[in-house]
Parts: sequence; structure tokens; C-alpha cells
Amino acid sequence: MKKIFLILVGGVLLIIAGVSFLHSPRYSLLQIRKSIEQRDSLTFYKYVAVHEVAASVVDGVIDHSFSDSEPRGWLARAAVSFVKGLVGIAKPALTEEVKKEIRAWFRGDDYSGVELLDIIAHPSDVSFSNIAWIEKYRPAARVGLVFKKNNGQMFLLKIKMRDMGSFWQVYEVENYGEFLGWIGEKSKN
Repeated sequence: MKKIFLILVGGVLLIIAGVSFLHSPRYSLLQIRKSIEQRDSLTFYKYVAVHEVAASVVDGVIDHSFSDSEPRGWLARAAVSFVKGLVGIAKPALTEEVKKEIRAWFRGDDYSGVELLDIIAHPSDVSFSNIAWIEKYRPAARVGLVFKKNNGQMFLLKIKMRDMGSFWQVYEVENYGEFLGWIGEKSKN
């Protein structure tokens, strides 16, 4: 009788653990990776808020582009502010361009500027390594994804996810500009 009770309790715990895993950021990330590897755009669009991610990618690239040096003098600072303003005006068009590149990547077009998707689908000099950490703050979570170069250098890409009820969805990439800079360094090392 005691043995049957322990088996039932163990079974219930396994079911609870399985259901919990299926409703976790880690499971959603695995689904995203699988959708990229299989070029399954429907699943990808379910687990990734593409418009918001595209906007955060554009922000990251813009911020990274202007972070390398501090302009000296009021005229240089004014010029940088002016250029940032112009880029800000173009941000909706740039965001649409990133979304087009994602669609083109899933269609299998020869060239797409979406480096992150290429890295996950076809690792070469840079590859996805592991999920470093997940910090849940319901209804959101921050996740650290480790990417590794062949020379051993690693980069922690930070993303944000939100709880959609039955799954988690990526809605922001926090440091994509830095990530592109890190990828660009591969030819120097």
C-alpha cells in the first residue's frame, strides 16, 4: 500500500514538473531555437514579438553606434544630438526593415542581415552556448544567453520575455548593439 502511494505521489510530481516546464521561459526559448533551425516562421512569430524585438534591435544598434566616443565641444555634441534626432525620425522605417529581413531569412533568401538567426541556425565562428540565467518577475523575465566564439570568448546577450498565459514570449533584446560589436571583433582576434 505504501509503495503504491509513493508511486502515485511520484507520478503526480512528475506531471506537475512537466507542466511547469512546458510553461517556462526555458521551454519557450527551446521552441524559438527549434523554429529557427527548422525555419518555422509561425512558431517563431508566436514566441517572439517581432515588432518590439525589431525596435529594440534598432535602438541597440543606434546606442552602440554613438557610444564609442564622447564628442568634445558644444558643436560636436550638438551635431551628434542632431544626427541622433534624424536617426530617431527614421526609426520606424529602420524597424520595418529589420522585420523585412526576418521575413526574408525565414523565406530562405540568399542574404539577410539577421546575424543572430544565422548564428543559431548555422553556427560557425560564433555559436549559441547555453542559457546562463533566468530571472522571473511575473509577468516578465530577464534571460541571459551565452554565445561563444571559436577562440573561447563569450558574450552574454540579455533578453526580456513576458508571460502570455500558456507560453513566454521574447519582446526585447537589451544589448544587441554590443552583441554586433562583439561579433565584429572576431576578425581582430
